[in-house]
Amino acid sequence: QYNGLGDLFTPYQVGLLLRHRLLGNLWKGVGRYVRDPRLRMLFSFQTMYLGLSPKDALWVYGVLTYMESGEGVWYPRGGMHRLPEAIARIAQEEGARIYLNHRVEEVLIEDGRAAGVRLESGEVLKADGVIINTDAPTAYRELLPATPYAHRNFKNSCSALMFYIGYTEPLPHQLHHNVYFSRDFEANLRELFEEKRVPSDPSFYTCLSNRTDPVDAPPNCENLYVLVPVPNLTGEDARAAAPRVLETVIQRVGLKREAMQFVETLTPHEWQAMGLWQGAAFGIAHTFFQSTAFRPSVQTPFRNCYLVGASTQPGNGIPMTLISAELVAERVLGKWGRKA
Repeated sequence: QYNGLGDLFTPYQVGLLLRHRLLGNLWKGVGRYVRDPRLRMLFSFQTMYLGLSPKDALWVYGVLTYMESGEGVWYPRGGMHRLPEAIARIAQEEGARIYLNHRVEEVLIEDGRAAGVRLESGEVLKADGVIINTDAPTAYRELLPATPYAHRNFKNSCSALMFYIGYTEPLPHQLHHNVYFSRDFEANLRELFEEKRVPSDPSFYTCLSNRTDPVDAPPNCENLYVLVPVPNLTGEDARAAAPRVLETVIQRVGLKREAMQFVETLTPHEWQAMGLWQGAAFGIAHTFFQSTAFRPSVQTPFRNCYLVGASTQPGNGIPMTLISAELVAERVLGKWGRKA
């Protein structure tokens, strides 16, 4: 919970940064310990979970490798949607009323504080406070009155091309989590992050949740989820490249077209429609000046108006966005030494 840059640059924090060289380059740092390019790739690719190239990442993000291999990954039974369902259930038990399919047109600010929202229909919902869970750049550009944040040139993460495949045969060689590396990983990084092109030979991730939760797919079938990092909407249009990328996935995973009962595709354009600025699926990038106290605070410049999500503190990824919700709750409840 940062209230300003002074919270970051304490003697203790600065000592940690210097002692562990946390602001060094991850790619170069891993290269000091391993020479085999496959190991270098294995111990650095995790920053792509942040939409960030390992070559641009800070050494501190090496902790992701430990968190994944040392601590493991947790899966909520019933799927990721069980998390918002549980939060909604608790909220309703506490008296909350949930409006679905009501698009917000504007957050109403009166005398420097949140006063409610105006819906696309024109209806006004008055409130003592507003918590915005759309992407922070989108919120500042489209929902809130003009502030310097609305004109800040945030550096965005890459995006993701998604395929959701219903497969009617077993895939015994697939685990719950699987990563397929490009045959030329450095070329993959260059095409994606520097040239902003859909990689010619992309790395990608596949997931079969029915390995852990068998009810997620019918017997002898698979629910195959595929995530391919691609440029956000400032780069090459992933829609045109989607058939080529899908063919790469089919060949490398060993799929049979006749066993593919359906394929649903999600592109950066759909991410943008969900409120993610420039269709960047992972929010703003975790560069030095967009991390820790430099990252947009959960507290907006307006009283009783808060942000939550991937582009706020502390960062992106489901655990981090849940922490951002906790930070907002602390401020709303006044647990951080100030009245919400």
